[in-house]
Amino acid sequence: MKRKILTTILIFLNLNYRVFAAEIIINEILPNPEGKDSGAEWLELKNIGTGAVELRDWTIVQNNKTTLIQEQKFAPGEITIIKLKNLINKPNLVRLLDPSNKIADEIQYNDAPEGKSFARVTIDGKAIFQWAKPSPRSQNPQFKIITAQPYDKAKSDYFKIKSNNEIKKIYYSTIPSGLINLLSQTPEIELTVGEKGQNYQLIKIRLPPADPPQKKQSNETALLLAAISLALLGLLLLLRNCLRNKSGNLRPG
Repeated sequence: MKRKILTTILIFLNLNYRVFAAEIIINEILPNPEGKDSGAEWLELKNIGTGAVELRDWTIVQNNKTTLIQEQKFAPGEITIIKLKNLINKPNLVRLLDPSNKIADEIQYNDAPEGKSFARVTIDGKAIFQWAKPSPRSQNPQFKIITAQPYDKAKSDYFKIKSNNEIKKIYYSTIPSGLINLLSQTPEIELTVGEKGQNYQLIKIRLPPADPPQKKQSNETALLLAAISLALLGLLLLLRNCLRNKSGNLRPG
């Protein structure tokens, strides 16, 4: 009887463990930190489930190398950092495996820029991975897409927009001067932005498609074409009359 109860408890714990295991995700990875890579590379995990998970015997596999995660309890909503060694800066596939060697999550990145992490960010609630400023143990960036009208002349580090009858500043670090000039001539733009206090930080601009160039025809050109057409028509009529006359002269008398 005791053995049956113990078996039931173990099965229950195992089922709960598997449910929680599916809620552990790779949240961010830093393969190419500034300066020396050794000792500064890491991978960030996040528990998005509702229960705690024991990470003992979980592994991270990349570039034919396996890292065993040390025993630790992972609470719901918690973010933890796993130190890694020998992360490559070239295209790489990184997998998180549970104790049964099933893939819990995986990410794939291309050439890693120095000092940037490959982070899970959200744009209008949709999660994607992109290179960003490292944010270990912190909330990853959340962006949204807005459509707005440029308002007032652009300054050196921001321009103003009007959206839903609100006027806000859009801050940027670098933006081509030509684009700044174009903003003042564009009635509406689509922006991907992040929160910056009561204003926004510019992430991406998408301008509306330009109208196809119209072929302008001057009055002089139109008149010239009309004159050429009339001249050709006149020549055709003259040629027809000449052929008729020639045909009449060739008839037998």
